[in-house]
Amino acid sequence: MMRNWKRQISLVLVACMLLGLMSASASALPPPGGGPSITLLWNDGRVGADNVFRTLGTDHGMLLIEPEPPSREGYTFMGWATDAAGDNIFDLWAGLIIGSSIRLYAQWEPGMVHLLPVYFCGNGGFPEMRRMLFLPDSSPDEWISRVGQPEKWGHKFIEWRLGDGTSYDITPGSPFFYAYWEWIPVAGTIFGGSAWRLYSDGTLMVDGGYIHWGFQSNPWFEYGRGISRIVFTGPIMGGNSLRNLFSGLGSLTSIEGLDYFNTSNVTDMTRLFNAHRLTSLDLSSWNTSNVTYMSFMFSGAGRLMNLNLSSWDTSNVTTMEGIFQNAHLLRELTLGENFHFVGDDAGLPAVPQNDTYTGYWQNVGSGTVRNPLGEHVFTSEELIENYDGATMADTWVWQPRNPSIHPFTDIDNHWAYEAIEYVYENGLMRGITPTTFAPNARLNRAMLTTTLWRMMGEPAADFQPVFSDVPSTAPAWYRDAVMWAYENGIARGIDGRFDPYGEITREQFAAMIHRYAQLLGICTNVPEFFNLDSFQDRDEISGWAEPYMDWAVFRELIQGVNAQTLAPSGTATRAQSAAILMRFLERLADGGFFV
Repeated sequence: MMRNWKRQISLVLVACMLLGLMSASASALPPPGGGPSITLLWNDGRVGADNVFRTLGTDHGMLLIEPEPPSREGYTFMGWATDAAGDNIFDLWAGLIIGSSIRLYAQWEPGMVHLLPVYFCGNGGFPEMRRMLFLPDSSPDEWISRVGQPEKWGHKFIEWRLGDGTSYDITPGSPFFYAYWEWIPVAGTIFGGSAWRLYSDGTLMVDGGYIHWGFQSNPWFEYGRGISRIVFTGPIMGGNSLRNLFSGLGSLTSIEGLDYFNTSNVTDMTRLFNAHRLTSLDLSSWNTSNVTYMSFMFSGAGRLMNLNLSSWDTSNVTTMEGIFQNAHLLRELTLGENFHFVGDDAGLPAVPQNDTYTGYWQNVGSGTVRNPLGEHVFTSEELIENYDGATMADTWVWQPRNPSIHPFTDIDNHWAYEAIEYVYENGLMRGITPTTFAPNARLNRAMLTTTLWRMMGEPAADFQPVFSDVPSTAPAWYRDAVMWAYENGIARGIDGRFDPYGEITREQFAAMIHRYAQLLGICTNVPEFFNLDSFQDRDEISGWAEPYMDWAVFRELIQGVNAQTLAPSGTATRAQSAAILMRFLERLADGGFFV
C-alpha cells in the first residue's frame, strides 16, 4: 500500500506550504462552499470568464491548500496582488484566513527569472512554515516586511532571526529564518487536584492525582489553541466522569502517559477524545468495566488512524451512539474478547472502495496489518452487527486490494517486519539478494544516501569530482545519490573522501535525516525542557551531533536500544534504518511535523 508521504513531499516542494495531507493538484483543491471564496485571475489579457484561472473554496474562511501557481510561456509567475497593476501584493498560503470573498490577479515578469526562495519557520507559531519567492536582488528587509508577524498562543513575537543556533541553511542560497518569542508562563490545577504546566512548545505536562471532569468543555479550553501535546507524568485516578476531558483541543496531536490512568471507577466517557488532530491512541490499559456512556467518544477525531481497545469491557455500556462518528481515517482498530457493540448507531465510517482498498474490514489473523489473512471480512455496518469478541478478537484493518507480498525469507518474526515491508513496498530499500533483506547487517553510507535520494524522487544531479573515492565510474546505484546529497548538504565527506561503504553510526543517521528534513522545509527546533538525561550514555553523543540526536529522539524517530541506552556511536542496522525511515515518513504523511 503506497502511503501519502510522496504527496506530502510534493506539497512541500511545489505548493511551498507544509500543512494538510493532500496533494496540491487541481483535483484535490476544495470546491467553493463553506465560507468565502478566492477567485484567481490570469491577468494576461484575457477577459470575462476566460480570465479566471481558478476559484478556491475555504473552510469557514480558511484556505486549506495552496494551489499550484499558473504558468505562462515567456514569463515568470511572481505572485498575486489585489489589483491588476500589482501595487498591492497579496501572499496566498495554506492556513490563510479571509473574512469575505476576494479576487486576486497574477503578476508576471517577462522572461525566465530564477527567483530566490526564502523560508520562514514559525518555531511553533502560526504559520508553522512559509516558503516565499523573491527577486535575486531583493533585500532581507523586503523579505521580512512581506512575511509579516506570525502568531503563537501564549507568546509575544520578538523578531525574525537567521538560524536558530542549532540549525543552518541546508539549501544553498536560500535563507532560513526562525521566529523568536517571549513566553508567557501558564499553570493551574484540574478540578480534582492534578497540577499542570503549559510549556512554550505547546506541551502540557499533567502531574499524577485525581481527575473528575463532567463539564461541557475541556479543562484547558481557554488555552486550547496552544496545546499540541499532553504528557501525564504520574498515576491518575479517574472519578466518575471524564466527559469532554480532551474534547475541542484543535491543535492536540498526541497524548502520552495514558497508561497512568486508573479508569475502574469511570462511568461516563462521552466525547472524551473529540480532538481532530489525534492520529493514534493506545487505550489497551484502560478498565472500562463500569462505563455506561460512550456516546461520541471519538467523534470528530478526523485524523485518527490507529486505535487499540483490546482490553475494553463494554458489558455495562448502555449507549455508543456516534462513538466513531467522523473518524474517517480510522483504518486499524483493535478489539478484544470483552468488547461488543451496543446498538447499531456507533457510526463507524465506511471503508473507502478505490484502487487501494476494497471497502471492507478484515481481521489480521496470522498476517500483518499490511497483509491481513484473517477469515472475517465485513463492511462497517456488518462489523457492528456481527462482531463477536469470543471468536473475533483481533486487529481489524481496511482490506487492501493488493496486499503486500515481499520476497524475503529472512524477516519472518523479526521485530522490524512491518518497517521492512514498508520500505520495500515503497521502493526505498531493496534486498541484498533477490530473497534476503539481511535485517541485522550494518547499513553503510551509500545505502542511506541512496535511500534518501529515492525518497526525494531520484532527482538528477550533475557529477562533480568532489570525492576521491566516488569517481565518474563509481557504481550507478549510489553515484547520482551521492552527488545529490553533496549538492544539498545532506552528506559530507571526510578529508576529500565519501567512504561509501563505511558503516554509518546512529548519530550520523540522525544528522542525515535531520538535514533531509530541513531540505523539505521542516522546522527542526526542540523545546527547551527536552533532554536526553534518561539515557546513561548521553555523554557519549559527539558534540557536533547533539542537536541532531535531540531532534531525532524528541520526534521519536530514533529510540534507545533499551530504556537506558541510546548507543549514539553504535552502527545502524538495516532493520533499525527501515524503522526510522518508516517513522519519519508516517509522521510526514500524517502531518505530524507541521502542527
